[in-house]
Amino acid sequence: MWSLLGTGNFDSFSQSNEVVQLFKTIGLLHLLVLSGSQVGVLASLYRAILRSLPFLSKFRNTNFYLAESLGRRLLMISYVGGTGFSAPLTRAALAYEAQESTYSLRKWGIVLAVFCIHALVFPGQTGQLSFVLSWASFLMLLVLNKYDLPRWVATGILSILCHSLIVVLKDLDMPTPVLWGKILVSNVVLAWPFNRIIFPMVAFLVLGAIFLSFFVEQKLFYQWGVNFFGMFGFIYNGIGRLVLCAIRAIRYI
Repeated sequence: MWSLLGTGNFDSFSQSNEVVQLFKTIGLLHLLVLSGSQVGVLASLYRAILRSLPFLSKFRNTNFYLAESLGRRLLMISYVGGTGFSAPLTRAALAYEAQESTYSLRKWGIVLAVFCIHALVFPGQTGQLSFVLSWASFLMLLVLNKYDLPRWVATGILSILCHSLIVVLKDLDMPTPVLWGKILVSNVVLAWPFNRIIFPMVAFLVLGAIFLSFFVEQKLFYQWGVNFFGMFGFIYNGIGRLVLCAIRAIRYI
């Protein structure tokens, strides 16, 4: 997915390792990898698009919602499978489907069931750092949500806990107070635009590319689509550059 950011000229991702190192330095490297939040974005976009189509309103009965669920599952399987069933996406997709499909279990029961399914179906992932961090961050978030904290406070606490876990698991030196400050500020300030703006826009551009591929032969419509998504990509690229400027500014704190 993030290779798409490179093709969108997110400040020349493909030309050097500078941007990756910059994200790593201030503790935002997790935003450049596959993340469970992308599953939520994809599912939300699918539902919003499907339910916004006016000609489908008269079909909204039991069969409609069954078809919607089936379509969502096929989309999830295609997306997660297409990324090689990475641990964060697999966990997020299973958790999302468990919550959507059953309401008789309590939340922690659903979490336990999803964890067992994940571990049994993909045993090779259980020894990976991404598996541990994925589930640890998920459980931390559930605990933090119980306290009804402001979003920016929960994001900051979660960031510090996850980075501390990485330090322990990989036997690294503890970050200096200055680096902890950069990690905290960068996550609190920039996690929201990535989750709410960058990820949805990337998903929209991907869906647009797939949509246009079906109309290559219809040149008039295809050119209209290229112009429309090109304009959208221009806006996305501008927002991407603004975010990157903010990241560079945080480096000098």
